[in-house]
Amino acid sequence: MEGKQSTVGKTIPVMKKEVQALAEKKAAEAIQRYMRPELVESPNDMVVVAHDDDGETESIPMIDLARLVDSQTSQQEAALLKSACEEWGFFQVKNHGVPDTVLEKMSNNLDNSKKLSIVQGPQIKRHGAWVPIKPHSKALVVNVGDILEILTNGKYQSIEHRVTVNPHDGRMSISAFHFPKFDMSVGPLSEIVGGELKKHKTLGVDEIAKVAFSPKFFADGKKIREYAMFDKTIPVKDVQALAKKNAADLTAEAIQRYIRPDMESPNDMVVVAHHDDGESIPMIDLARLLDSQTSQQEAAMLKSACEDWGFFHVKNHGIPDTVLEKMRNNLEYFFRLSQDKKKKFGQGIHYSSEVMRIAHSLMQMIAKNLGVDPDKFRDRYGSVQALAMACYPACPVAHDKGSRSRDMVHIWVPIKLHSEALVVNVGDILEILTNGKYLSIEHRVTVNPQKESMSISAFHAPKVDTSVGPHSEIAAGELEKYKTLRVDEIISVGNKHDGKKAKYGLFSI
Repeated sequence: MEGKQSTVGKTIPVMKKEVQALAEKKAAEAIQRYMRPELVESPNDMVVVAHDDDGETESIPMIDLARLVDSQTSQQEAALLKSACEEWGFFQVKNHGVPDTVLEKMSNNLDNSKKLSIVQGPQIKRHGAWVPIKPHSKALVVNVGDILEILTNGKYQSIEHRVTVNPHDGRMSISAFHFPKFDMSVGPLSEIVGGELKKHKTLGVDEIAKVAFSPKFFADGKKIREYAMFDKTIPVKDVQALAKKNAADLTAEAIQRYIRPDMESPNDMVVVAHHDDGESIPMIDLARLLDSQTSQQEAAMLKSACEDWGFFHVKNHGIPDTVLEKMRNNLEYFFRLSQDKKKKFGQGIHYSSEVMRIAHSLMQMIAKNLGVDPDKFRDRYGSVQALAMACYPACPVAHDKGSRSRDMVHIWVPIKLHSEALVVNVGDILEILTNGKYLSIEHRVTVNPQKESMSISAFHAPKVDTSVGPHSEIAAGELEKYKTLRVDEIISVGNKHDGKKAKYGLFSI
């Protein structure tokens, strides 16, 4: 980056004397910094596959660069390259075109006193065993690396590797690292991922470099791809299977994962019962909101709902009854499947597109209320949608017979559901963007001791490689209450499932 210096982290502090001088010493404490005890303590992890002179044992693939760039042989060699990246993560390249004189000069520059010797040192970990790489004198060794594994969403492998030393002969090497510019971001490429679940976050290259070269990260032997991985969901038992147990079997230990002791405060557990004329979340009519004759009045109601409630209903949304009915049937069918079959089930594309249409309409009207460009606001902050299905089985030991509810001034207010209306939650992202003008309200779902309930939720957010903070046009002249952070960082905190809200855990200044 021109005109800007980037600090990527300091090297690991070592003894002042260079490693070549240390090699002349005999004491173990002199080389403690270079010992890796975790690589020798597990016998199962140290099985090393030996190479025979006739090359009968497996070794990393050899790619012929001349054939790879030749139109006559490119397709066949490219298939070998693909296989090497997917199954090995390492390969050698011959006929690369680097002149022998250049290689010879580089060898001489490394050490004038001896040539670059080919010593059995580099190894890769394959199927739990360390496999030595048998170098070829005129071939280069290529490592796929963490960046490519992240970009391909795990299709190409970044393999654990190491270099071992020889008790009799020293060795030298020169490595070239290739990566994007520091002002760029790295994450799974949308063209490669397609409809797959992304396994890795999108991170800035400067952040990756700082982590990679940090002493602790390097000393622990961790890989960038592990740092970039999304947190995995918490492993739990099948809640539907638990619900089928007798009440006597539902011990505190069996359902401990689902108990929320932080909600046991008497002051926080007052539940307001609904009456026909009682208070409930506002109802927004989408047809009136999009009608030029009634839009202004309905937009004012939408603004009030976002500012005062953080939740609202939407009626006249335009989703055909047939689509809603099909989705309900699919939902019930899905939750009757076995766990294995559930994992292979896909979401309803028609319903998904209908919900995205409604979300875009609401985002545009919210933007107008906030005085910002509706199209830009919609495209930047509502471009990603994810659907989540949930089943709440009847629980005979349930303490609360309420339905979905929300927190308002430490009082849990049940939401009175309407059969033809959708429930909308403002959410943390909008609260942060509006610098607190719009509310993200704490909410929960309670179970019923006799009746099962199901739901499907659509989450809308910016792309993971964008940043979220108070919008400059909305928070103009105000003290910003929240930091600006990347969306993948918000997701990472949200996946902790510790009951805390992302806006409190990451954003409050």
